[in-house]
Amino acid sequence: DGGFGLNGDILVWNPLLNMSFELSSMGIRVSPEVMDKQLELCKCPERKKFVWHTMLMDGTLPQTIGGGIGQSRLCQFLLR
Repeated sequence: DGGFGLNGDILVWNPLLNMSFELSSMGIRVSPEVMDKQLELCKCPERKKFVWHTMLMDGTLPQTIGGGIGQSRLCQFLLR
């Protein structure tokens, strides 16, 4: 679906590559309710038994995973 709902990334135009260049990613935020819905839509509810999925569903893990400024990408862009 083009990633609708996943936002917050910082993109800049890189003239050397003649394309957009991602400097950071804000990660993915998913609640137990959304995870449940996604697994049903993908027809793979058995994944609820996987360690990461179980820990997210029971509240052991935070709802936001990953993200941050890509230091090497920022340096690559600035030193172009």
